[in-house]
Amino acid sequence: LQSRRASRDPSSRARPPAGPPGIMAEFWEGEYASGGSLSRGRFDWFFAFEDFSVDWWREHLATTCEEGRALVVGCGHSSLSASLARAFPGMRVISVDSSASCVERMRREEPELEWHQADARRLDLLPEDLGAANSYDVVLDKGLLDAVLGYERHASSAAKACVAEMRRVLKEGGFAAVISCTRDRDGANADGYDGGAPRCLTFFADNDDSWAVEQTLEVPAPKHRGLSPAFDDVRPTSYALVRATKRPPWCDYDAYYRGADSIEPHEAFLTWNVLGPVLEPHLLRLRERSKKPLSSSSSSTRTTRVLEVGVGNS
Repeated sequence: LQSRRASRDPSSRARPPAGPPGIMAEFWEGEYASGGSLSRGRFDWFFAFEDFSVDWWREHLATTCEEGRALVVGCGHSSLSASLARAFPGMRVISVDSSASCVERMRREEPELEWHQADARRLDLLPEDLGAANSYDVVLDKGLLDAVLGYERHASSAAKACVAEMRRVLKEGGFAAVISCTRDRDGANADGYDGGAPRCLTFFADNDDSWAVEQTLEVPAPKHRGLSPAFDDVRPTSYALVRATKRPPWCDYDAYYRGADSIEPHEAFLTWNVLGPVLEPHLLRLRERSKKPLSSSSSSTRTTRVLEVGVGNS
């Protein structure tokens, strides 16, 4: 890094050259290999497990999988996987990273856990059944999509491939939890990346209705740590947790509605947890407007009607 100030500028940071998908993996391998910028101490991007209570992690991540299987993608040499395994001993935690050097190190330092080398776009290459479809209760990403969007030359297609693999390996009803920066480029939370939660969210709130975004939570950033040791002067005030649940591919709506009565109500694209805060101010204005008399000489009030089209069984 030329200077701390320059480190805020994405163009000043080391980036992989343009090329095929494997180039990005080669870049990170160089960073984690001996002599690379990430080869010295271990650290957690954004925040560590211990920065929040076990109850916080249970509420947002582990409620449905304390006896299930979790996949940590882009694990790096973070303490997150080991902390999850200790806090929730019934959970089987599998961690993957594209860097062989990183994975070898973690196998030495945390031998009781499962560490595997894999590109997040090709989880099908994992050994045994670890990359099989419908295998996991939760996929956890803390900074992976941010790194893909910030460093990969073909960022959108790479991120889309990562999210597609998350969906493929998740069980129906399983969820992806993506921890990301809250801003793209500018403002108090500028992180110097081209990613961030606003952009990550676009890969889940897509038009094929394969995800239901259940939650977008703002997470306060720990005051004692920066984005990473390499960029300690970059200190966002908050991060974001995007939680998206895998839905079946509703390609044939007629067949879906002819299905069993036990089929759960289906929320297209976004649930009320996400839509409510956006719509509430508009609905409140409509309610206040309905209380006003139609005219100064009339005591009659307006009737406000809301029409929802394509309601399905939402």
